[in-house]
Amino acid sequence: MRICVTLAEGGLEMERLRLVKEFLGIDDETEAKAWCLFVDMLRAMSDAEAGLISKADADNAHRQFELFLMQHDLKMLSDEDGLEPGEFAIIKRTTSEMKRVNSMDILLLMNNEDICEVLIAEDVRDVAGFPDNIIRFLAAPNVHEWLKERIIERDPERGERLLRAVIDEVPDDIYAHFMLTRKYEKDGRTADAEAEYRRFLRIRDDGIVWANYGWLLERMGRYDDALRAFERASSLIQSEMGGDYELVDELQRSISRVSRMRNLRGEDAMKAHAYQQAVWLINEVKGYAEMHFGREMEIAREEFMEAENIEEMSEEDEMEFMNWFLFTRSLPDGRTPAVVFADERGLDEDTKAKLKHLGSPKSGIYEIISYEPDAFRIRVRNLLSDEEYELMADIEGIEVGQTFSGNLYPWGDIYLSGGALRIHSPELSDEIKSVVESFSTSDSSESEDKREELHNAFTSFFGSWEAVFDTKEACEDAINRFLDWFFLERKTEIGKTIAEIYREEHGEEMKREPFKIPQSFESAKNIGVLSDAEEGIFLVQDYGILKNVIENGSVSAAGEDAPEMGKDEIVEKIRAMFIEMEIFVLRNLLQSHRENVINVLNEVFNAELPEDADVDNVVSFIMQMREQRETL
Repeated sequence: MRICVTLAEGGLEMERLRLVKEFLGIDDETEAKAWCLFVDMLRAMSDAEAGLISKADADNAHRQFELFLMQHDLKMLSDEDGLEPGEFAIIKRTTSEMKRVNSMDILLLMNNEDICEVLIAEDVRDVAGFPDNIIRFLAAPNVHEWLKERIIERDPERGERLLRAVIDEVPDDIYAHFMLTRKYEKDGRTADAEAEYRRFLRIRDDGIVWANYGWLLERMGRYDDALRAFERASSLIQSEMGGDYELVDELQRSISRVSRMRNLRGEDAMKAHAYQQAVWLINEVKGYAEMHFGREMEIAREEFMEAENIEEMSEEDEMEFMNWFLFTRSLPDGRTPAVVFADERGLDEDTKAKLKHLGSPKSGIYEIISYEPDAFRIRVRNLLSDEEYELMADIEGIEVGQTFSGNLYPWGDIYLSGGALRIHSPELSDEIKSVVESFSTSDSSESEDKREELHNAFTSFFGSWEAVFDTKEACEDAINRFLDWFFLERKTEIGKTIAEIYREEHGEEMKREPFKIPQSFESAKNIGVLSDAEEGIFLVQDYGILKNVIENGSVSAAGEDAPEMGKDEIVEKIRAMFIEMEIFVLRNLLQSHRENVINVLNEVFNAELPEDADVDNVVSFIMQMREQRETL
């Protein structure tokens, strides 16, 4: 095992220390030696796990590192100490100055020192083994893609020069070509990306390259060219690779998709293109999160499985988890991975707002009431609320009348599936609709009486039609206490509890499953639980912020409830809450705080509602705002 503490002047290990200092940008030699020991420790732990060395040797490397830190009054920092996820630092205990080190750079030093030498060289052609070392690294199947991406990410300009130098030496190296086109596309340099695709294809007629070129052309909206590229790719792959069925199937789906896109016009074309762009962006966010938040993702996965009582994740569970992790669950700094991505990429405010709204999906059981596959448009109806939504998706094998369960994710005036819909068989769909219909066609007066009974019980228990809770846990606990009281303790008109009536009618104890708030509320604060005698009970995220604003008559009052949000962001949130709220909520708020509600509406919508506007006028105004947003 190599230990930097015992370096000899002019020896091989001095060269390694030089590499660590230059590659990590460490000036202090003692700190650089500590980084050497840290790399040795990680390598020893990896070797022990693989059975190459004993656990005792790995423990010894760990002790060497910890001892060196103690002897030189150093300490190691990580994201648990306030650094960004995937960052480390080694600092003297007597100073606050630090050099942040990316964890992927440490991984490069662990197993790819020759690559690190190339990455710091002024002229890569002077480095021994170039370009073969880089080509082997990029081609290695056991090296994760995000580690390969790091050679670009750590210094984009130098990384681009490196890839160009490889291509100059080996013009048909597909791995350097792939990395370079991916960098161009990520940077929005589509002309450079297309030029590189065309250059490569002049040298080698390759099916994979044609496929990637086709996806670029599709993103550019050049559907005729994309179609030709996909058809060429499919032909080559079937002849070259003996039919890689998974890739061929993907290409056939791409051919089908662009064939439909090229025939769309007007609003259909605009919506379909917006849908495709949303899917591409979400895939980018996913790749970014997998690259930067791997550790946090594993923690979140355990949280998700425990909250949903899942022992083994299905494909749909995995997709639901990923959507929740990307758009709903907050990282330690209070942002979601999607917002971190948007901030780092400098996305415009409209796109950033759309990414945030993905964190508030609409859960339910839906019926497909119309399907236009050529326009990627599915009209669906929530079976319980009767609300209809325009879902944009490319789903095979579905029929009008079929049902599914899952989340609909808002994106402007359309909804996305998030890839996690659970499609029901035609037989199950008929059964579900039959059950729902039996409820809806039962004695309506009896149903109304039950809703009113529940509402009266709610107001009796909570003392109001509305209740606000700081966290998901507090809200869940309160609702379960209310339900226990409602079923087990509260006497009905005949002097018995509902549980007692159930026992007499069924000869067994009533079992009540604990109420669980949807996973989309995991990081929610200021949750409102709102009850109405006709509409039922609703959960609303951030309702406490709105309530505080209305009680004080000004948006500035939201500061204490949302210290991490700026005024513009709060205004946007309040505006969205007014537009999306149930009408009974608006009427109740107007009844108790009419003047303040009007003041806040004028503030967030830049409107001129008169102080004496009646309830119907205010409701009409909100409906107009809702229609305007839907037409944007």
